[in-house]
Amino acid sequence: MTDPFETPLCGQLGCAVPVLLAGMGGVARWELAAAVANAGGYAQLGMVREPPELIAAEITALRAATAKPFSVNIIPPRPNPACLTGRLAPVLIWVSKPLPFSGMSCPTSLRG
Repeated sequence: MTDPFETPLCGQLGCAVPVLLAGMGGVARWELAAAVANAGGYAQLGMVREPPELIAAEITALRAATAKPFSVNIIPPRPNPACLTGRLAPVLIWVSKPLPFSGMSCPTSLRG
């Protein structure tokens, strides 16, 4: 029997059910993201105006809490490519496994 909740989007994102955690800044931290991912949904960390050190710490904590796929939504203090590149560069260098990133004015070269 086919699972009625499984959709083509689930296959693309690697989740079991079409439940997506929005990358809400201040709310979608690693604890909530891990709960959604481990329940079968697709999680997105919400990193709004956060320093690179906190972004890296949230990714590390989420990776420790789940083996499920997730993404990171980053919105810098000033939404322009130079600002986003400056904030993302240290995190992207640190991240050993590719992750999908999204955000305002995200340069194509930084999209995961």
